[in-house]
Amino acid sequence: MAQYINTNMGALTAQRNLNKSQAAGMQAMQRLSSGLRINSAKDDSAGLSIVERMSAQIKGLNQAVRNANDGISIAQVAEGGLGEMSTILQRMRELAVQSANDSNSDTDRSSIQNEVKSLYDEIDRISATTDFNGVKLFSGAGANQSRNIQVGAYAGQGISFTIGQTDTKTLALNSSVAAGQTYSGRVGNTIAATGVGQMTLNGVSVGGVAGGSNSTNIAGMETAINNTSSTSGVTADAFNKVTGTRASVDAAHAVTGLVITVDSAAGTLGTSVTIDTAVSLSQLADNINRQVGGVDATIGKDGNLILSNQNGAAIAISGVTANTGLSAGTYTGFLGLTSGNGADIKIGTLATYDPSALTAFGLNMGTGNGSVTGDGQITASFATAAAATADLNSVVTTGAGVYDPATTSTDVVKINGVQVGATATGSAADKAAAINAIGSQTNVTATASTSAYVTVAGSTLGATNKFSINGTVVSLAATDVSLADVVTKINAAGIAGVKASADAVTGKLLLKSDSGVDIIVADDNGAGATGGGVFTAVSESATGALTTTIASAQFVGIRGHIDLASSNGGSIRIDGNGLPDDLGLLIPAGGTGLKKFGLVAQNNDDVVVGGGLDVSTASGATAAIKAIDAAINTVVAKRASMGAIQNRFTSVISNLQVSSENMTASRSRIQDTDFASETAELSRTQILQQAGTAMLAQANQSSQGVMALLR
Repeated sequence: MAQYINTNMGALTAQRNLNKSQAAGMQAMQRLSSGLRINSAKDDSAGLSIVERMSAQIKGLNQAVRNANDGISIAQVAEGGLGEMSTILQRMRELAVQSANDSNSDTDRSSIQNEVKSLYDEIDRISATTDFNGVKLFSGAGANQSRNIQVGAYAGQGISFTIGQTDTKTLALNSSVAAGQTYSGRVGNTIAATGVGQMTLNGVSVGGVAGGSNSTNIAGMETAINNTSSTSGVTADAFNKVTGTRASVDAAHAVTGLVITVDSAAGTLGTSVTIDTAVSLSQLADNINRQVGGVDATIGKDGNLILSNQNGAAIAISGVTANTGLSAGTYTGFLGLTSGNGADIKIGTLATYDPSALTAFGLNMGTGNGSVTGDGQITASFATAAAATADLNSVVTTGAGVYDPATTSTDVVKINGVQVGATATGSAADKAAAINAIGSQTNVTATASTSAYVTVAGSTLGATNKFSINGTVVSLAATDVSLADVVTKINAAGIAGVKASADAVTGKLLLKSDSGVDIIVADDNGAGATGGGVFTAVSESATGALTTTIASAQFVGIRGHIDLASSNGGSIRIDGNGLPDDLGLLIPAGGTGLKKFGLVAQNNDDVVVGGGLDVSTASGATAAIKAIDAAINTVVAKRASMGAIQNRFTSVISNLQVSSENMTASRSRIQDTDFASETAELSRTQILQQAGTAMLAQANQSSQGVMALLR
């Protein structure tokens, strides 16, 4: 073997191995000191990618646990508020039951009503003030919005729930007018003068108002009402407000040529003012406030322009452009009525019912126009068709010219904002079908039925007695002398949709249709006959109201009634024109139709009553019990929903914690140091370093033997 001095291969090999053992030793010490197997991407690039994804998922799971706990907190706060509402409703029900007892005097019931009113207001206060982290739970725009709780590490892994607006209105405890307060429609410029007593407030006559312009009319109304406030307890406040839609005013869409005119003190439109050019909505509002007297311009929260005043003077707008959000026209003022003690406000007319008198005040009572809102259960009755002398066959077959007309495409009748379709006939059955056709949009279902109580004078029956029901002739023999005989003959005739029975309480013949078809009872003995005494009267109720005697060649038609029910427990709002004719939902005389909507009438006055539950009478207390029971059921359902969502979030948290635990263990197996393995590796590298150092020293000395050859 050749001997070299210039290149010491042994030393080079020993040095290389020593470097490797030192590097391995340093890595072992790093892993043992950090506890991580992967300290940089070079340690395990694939493993690092997996670990980072796992870390993101684990952190997401842990945050989702906190989110779910927040969800539980929201539900707990909501349930707390609902629990207190439930307690209040229980007390209100207790008071209503107490008031329904006739052992109470009017004074007693008045005291009970005061407490009910206070509890009623407390429900609305709870609704308005209950919030979580500054977010309202029972009121405001967010109340009915779905709340999404992110309970997963990735997008789309959320649980949504809705608390829903919860107050006296949504609990169907409110009538169509807020407690102790109501507002007229816009008071027109051309109404006629009203005489003393044409309008009453809480039974007190209001002085007359001279006809004229909007400003003089509304000022006169305000003065007349306030002059009687000491006795009526009602004060009036005139105002006007014009609310535009969202505006888009900027340099590219400047406003030029806008003209605003306000009623003068003399009651005529004043000088028209052309507003200076504006390049922003705030500048436009400033220009209006600077240039026009008698109107205040403000900017709404939705970026819309609002024009208002506090005297009810008319505001005329012209020269508008689309970007202002305003519409051209003359906007007359409103009249607000406020009860000084928070009691209901009753608006009516004296002596005879005269809707036009109230219309003069912008109130539009009893005309069938405008809106009526009732609780979650409404019954609407159709008027009884009057007896008429006509050709029986044509009348019975077609009903032409006799009954309320069917609804047509020109009749605008809406339930909860959705228009009801036209009907082929005016029957309750057809109208209920039209309402149910839009039930998925209104959350309202309609059930039609018809009942007619008929008095039978059996002692005068004869062999020639015959009558018809909905065009089907029923003939009675001389032996058919009892109510049971008449029932048998009618049912045997197979009259579509109509069944006969004997009412055990009243002793009357009961004709009933569960589908709501019209029931037309006619004498069929022929012209000139006396009617044979077969039927002496027909009425819509067991009390015999609306009694009509059937004479020769005459008939009586009984219209059905419709029950409206809210499937979600909310209020039912009915809007439209011609309501008495189209749907039978309002009957002005005596206010009986209004009662179906939780409103009250007195004598011949049509009265609008606000303020929710009224337990000041036995009948009102009885109705209140039903309304409160429905409200309690609604609150209980919502509480149950909140309890269910809490339990669900508890389960979610448990699952998330298990998932996070398992995912953390999986990451540990990839990322963490195996101390047993790394300790052994450290020991091995330390020994190798010691050996490598010794061998390097030996290799460095190995060349000394070659030097002996030079001696």
